[in-house]
Amino acid sequence: MQSEVVVDDGPPPTVRVPDVLVGPSADIAANLPPWNAREVLLVVEVLADGTRRTDRRTKFFEYAAAGIRHYWLVDLEPVGVTAYTLIDGGYQLAANTSDAVALELAETTVTLDPEALTSSRAGR
Repeated sequence: MQSEVVVDDGPPPTVRVPDVLVGPSADIAANLPPWNAREVLLVVEVLADGTRRTDRRTKFFEYAAAGIRHYWLVDLEPVGVTAYTLIDGGYQLAANTSDAVALELAETTVTLDPEALTSSRAGR
């Protein structure tokens, strides 16, 4: 299921579809499309040849301006995670690693292990 996020009310509104979205469980249970960006706790984008520039530049600034608290970029070649946290309206680097990254969100730990992602791809 794809989840849409309104990053600018427009007109016309700007809507993005991140690879992974983490939000409050009540909103997930209500299945409220599209998401208001201020309610989104974390967005994860997986970098690919066709989206790399958009994910690193355009979405980076759009998500920050919209107030999304955490933004992670996952690169599968070479393997790595770059994690950002929103501070004073802009993203600050929180982690840049090929190791697993963990973040506490709403009393839940969200962990992303890029090595596990690539090893599962190799097993196909």
